[in-house]
Amino acid sequence: MAYPASEMIANTIAEAINTAAQMNAWDYSIAIATIIGCFAPFVLLWWELSKSRKERTRSRDNQNIEDMKLDFNDILELLFSGQKALNLRKNWIKAYQTLSSLKSIDLIENNEVKQEAIRIKLRFQNKLKDLLDAADPEKQSLRWQFFTGITDWQTNNDSWEKISKKSNIGNAFAQADCFGNYDKKDSINNLSPEHVIAVYHFLYTGITPNISSIELPIIDKTKITKREFVKQVKIGGVTPEWLSNHSEHEPNGLIHYLFELLANSYLIV
Repeated sequence: MAYPASEMIANTIAEAINTAAQMNAWDYSIAIATIIGCFAPFVLLWWELSKSRKERTRSRDNQNIEDMKLDFNDILELLFSGQKALNLRKNWIKAYQTLSSLKSIDLIENNEVKQEAIRIKLRFQNKLKDLLDAADPEKQSLRWQFFTGITDWQTNNDSWEKISKKSNIGNAFAQADCFGNYDKKDSINNLSPEHVIAVYHFLYTGITPNISSIELPIIDKTKITKREFVKQVKIGGVTPEWLSNHSEHEPNGLIHYLFELLANSYLIV
């Protein structure tokens, strides 16, 4: 006669209890040792794999930091010769491209290495700002003449009109051929306003914006003040704080340069 399911389960449990009761301490030790022996290789393998992954992750993260340091050094060499700031158009474009190619710190998995990367990046931002400020200690920011690309920017006090006659100043609104080349004999000398703004944005915020997100207005400087003009310069549709809330010791030279450049764009359109 077949047992009901409940009775079969009860009998099975009773047999297990009876068997366990008959086992002495030695039997328990053997059973436990056998179980541990079965699982030990798997635990050891898991531990080795976990350790190996952590080591690989840390090694990769450390390499990312070394790459970041090299990129920062490259940027300093592009923008400075010793303590002297360089106003070479191609160098500022290359500096922007290097900043844009930096790997995101968010990709670093090891928290200790990530915190070190954050500190290195912040130190670089401060160093870059200090070097730019020190380039013209009397003004505590680069003079607008610097951005025109002239070699004697530190001592030249000529007006925009005079400098623009001597130097090949172009802008985003100048006529270009079907290949995007400007019709200039000796190429454009002044710094690209979008690339300079992008580098400065990184300097103040640690974020490198996409060039296409930078909006520069064409202005008539007889109808607008510099403060009103600044509000029309936008990154991603928003005027950055470092521009809108600038003080007398912050990028006035850059603002004046943009103001003159874009005002003259108004005149040639």
